[in-house]
Amino acid sequence: MTARPTAPRRVHSHPGRLTASLLILSLAAGCGGSDPAEIHNRVLTLDSHLDTPMRIFRVPSDLSVRHDRSEPAAGDLDFPRMAEGGLDAAFFAVYVQQGELTDEGRAGAKQTASDMLDMMEAWKTRYAADMAFAYSPEDVRRFL
Repeated sequence: MTARPTAPRRVHSHPGRLTASLLILSLAAGCGGSDPAEIHNRVLTLDSHLDTPMRIFRVPSDLSVRHDRSEPAAGDLDFPRMAEGGLDAAFFAVYVQQGELTDEGRAGAKQTASDMLDMMEAWKTRYAADMAFAYSPEDVRRFL
């Protein structure tokens, strides 16, 4: 007698969240200790969404300088604080608010996104001592 195939069981309503949770648990389990600081120092610490380019595009500031958070343009991120917090890698998001749904509105949004990408491209030179652009997982491994 052969077993009848069964329909796949829905394990979680957000499979990506489950995968991320399992990955985090497996990384932590492989660290050989339960001290949070030890685990943090042994695993890749990655922020998967930073809106910093939008903030700096609107109000320019220098990411290489630690800013006082009370400064209007300071934001929550700069390279000194990233290093202090042990942030190894980050995805900088290029976000442009939706404007009018017209040809002119779309062209303006496209130009703003292009200008923001140009600003970030200039960071390669400006912040060469503090950051590197990674285009693949291999790049991330090589830079760390």
